[in-house]
Amino acid sequence: MKIGILTFHCAVNYGAILQAYALKEVLCRMGHDVHVIDYRPHYLTTVYRPFRYRPGLKSLLKVSGWILWYFFLIGGVRKIIRNRKFKTFAACYLSLDQTPLSGVACKYDVIVCGSDQIWNPSLTGHRLDAFFFGLLPDAKNVKVISYAASVGHIGNLKGHESVFLAYLRNLSAIGVRERHLAEHISALDSNLLTTMVVDPTVLAGRGIFDAISSGKSLIEKPYLLYFSLSDNPQLRQNARAVAKEMYLEFIEVTTYYERVPGQKLYRPASPAEFCSLFKHANYVVCSSFHGMAFSILFNRQFIVYAGAVQGLDRFVSLLSELGLMDRLISSDVDFAARRHSLMTAIDYSAINTKLDDLRRHSLDWLRNTLKYELPVG
Repeated sequence: MKIGILTFHCAVNYGAILQAYALKEVLCRMGHDVHVIDYRPHYLTTVYRPFRYRPGLKSLLKVSGWILWYFFLIGGVRKIIRNRKFKTFAACYLSLDQTPLSGVACKYDVIVCGSDQIWNPSLTGHRLDAFFFGLLPDAKNVKVISYAASVGHIGNLKGHESVFLAYLRNLSAIGVRERHLAEHISALDSNLLTTMVVDPTVLAGRGIFDAISSGKSLIEKPYLLYFSLSDNPQLRQNARAVAKEMYLEFIEVTTYYERVPGQKLYRPASPAEFCSLFKHANYVVCSSFHGMAFSILFNRQFIVYAGAVQGLDRFVSLLSELGLMDRLISSDVDFAARRHSLMTAIDYSAINTKLDDLRRHSLDWLRNTLKYELPVG
């Protein structure tokens, strides 16, 4: 069967590109001919332009302005290097199909929309992108399903519910990443059968990522890996405190900012290096869903920070299923109150069994969905 994947593969974001790689690999290992459709919407690509925001030209008249321009140019060069590493990874591992969208649908038997937050209007130009529901030109004879699609948190759909519902009806089967989203869709229309499935990184299992990550640690000393999607000084300080208490070197990796005063960043890491950093970390502190997913996948000790801004649903859905809710903190007060209990080692023996069950359920759903014409209602 020939399958095309539509997802956020072009974002210079570790979780986005690695979940695309994971789903493509899982489907290939099922025996399908799989390609990632190279859809690069403007609202995604412009975010990662190397020289997006520049200081004003008048700032060159002041010495302080020269400093701004220095960091602007250095940051731009780093972004160029990182963007090239992501582009190289995509070219090597994603089997990109660069056919224009006007003619791509007729090439496939099935189009899979997802995973990632492809249904989050705040990330897709403040509207729902019809293409991420498989509404492509000449797609009438193509089966379209979603796999582990996400809206981030339900509040992102406010004002978009009617369009969301109309678009969902184009799908032959609906697989979402969060339980709350599955429940929300059922509340909107009880005839829309929706199944919660795990993120492709979890679905793939460790072996697929072992294949692209280094068998030897990239860091010479034992280390704590810190990965945040925004510059959070207090969370960084808490992570540093944990590293100091555990006698670990503090390593920070990011794609969202280029410098932190007084802090050396591991940069610019390729997606494969990113996997390696998680694989060999002694401890992880992160505020990212995929950072959490890789911590679990590689059986790392970890703390994940998530509040209303990040959207708790996507973290809670997986952590609650695995019995790991005690690793979630929602505030600095929460961290301070539970600091010592968070140092307790995670016993992964039972968790890996639960993880296998979740993976098996999602694989079965995916196989059956691809095999049969499932009605939505």
